[in-house]
Amino acid sequence: MSMSKDQPVAVLGGGNGGCALAADLGARGHAVHLYEHPDFAQGIRAILGRRVIRMSGALGEKEVAVRLVTTDLEAAIAGVDLINVVVPSTGQEPFLSALARLVRPSQTVVIWAGRFGALELLRLIRAQSPGGKLPLIVEVDTLPYGARKPAPDSVRILYTSTRLIAGAIPAARSEEAADLLRRFFPEARAVANVLAAAFCNPALVVYGIGALLNAARIEHMKGEFFLFSEGITPAVAAVMRGAYGEMMQVAKAYDCEIPSFPSEAFDGPLSLEGACFESPQGAAGFAAMDGPRDVRGRYMMENIGDALAPIAELGAKAGVQTPLLDAIVTLGSTVCGVDFRAKGRNLARLGIGQASVREIVQLISQ
Repeated sequence: MSMSKDQPVAVLGGGNGGCALAADLGARGHAVHLYEHPDFAQGIRAILGRRVIRMSGALGEKEVAVRLVTTDLEAAIAGVDLINVVVPSTGQEPFLSALARLVRPSQTVVIWAGRFGALELLRLIRAQSPGGKLPLIVEVDTLPYGARKPAPDSVRILYTSTRLIAGAIPAARSEEAADLLRRFFPEARAVANVLAAAFCNPALVVYGIGALLNAARIEHMKGEFFLFSEGITPAVAAVMRGAYGEMMQVAKAYDCEIPSFPSEAFDGPLSLEGACFESPQGAAGFAAMDGPRDVRGRYMMENIGDALAPIAELGAKAGVQTPLLDAIVTLGSTVCGVDFRAKGRNLARLGIGQASVREIVQLISQ
């Protein structure tokens, strides 16, 4: 793919991550089309008029012009080769459903911090066009930043990634996908397929388990909770360490390799985030990241409901014992008042509920 700075890049999602990516790419001189779903249009209303995002933090302070800000998806992706979906997994469905109807085979769709979003997009496209030619679908393990929006037209980037892991559908194009990402983020590298990329996200254990084991404090503080300065104690880190070990065993059952970390990498105050991100302010840059504001926030809904729950389900299908992950999913469901096994991003929703382990491996490897 030829990507000159005059070639527009689409960013779908006007939240923390979407505005951070739009501002970063715009600041580097790329023409950005920023799209928000009409149901969430309030989130970009302050940007619509001036088409400017005020960026601050780890990447500097500047006002960044955005070429197009819209709630019209067809307009957002017109003339675009690279489409970035930067939306929490709990909100991806309306974006992916609309995109499945409009995306062209010549385009590339990158799902940032996908949490199996690539498989969901594959299912939706196949439903629209059985046997049709697919776009290049890329799943990245995490976002390039930790960011917050202090005001509707502003984004503050608190820390940035030191590694990004990408897999693709078709799997044979994973290295091509990573090469494309390296034009923007040199730290990107390829893994075998999208399933391996989904397993590699450190947030699954850090944010999901960190929030679960600090549920009482989150409820008590009502928004004044800071995971990286308060929540990762030795006991919490021990659970993260054990859960990640189970994830590695499940990944192995599907011929996926995920990084191993030394035991001390799980310890506070940053746990695995400290191994995968950096801040100019060191630990203080992470400590400024507030949230969640309530137990049903995205920390548990995304990371337990949409990621750890399907990983445990994949383990059960492969005969891998995951007692700790099973307990985390059960406790998370109870705390959030949602049956994550039934209503999260389960295997049936991903279109692989009835598939065997071998059929899943074949699907992600084709």
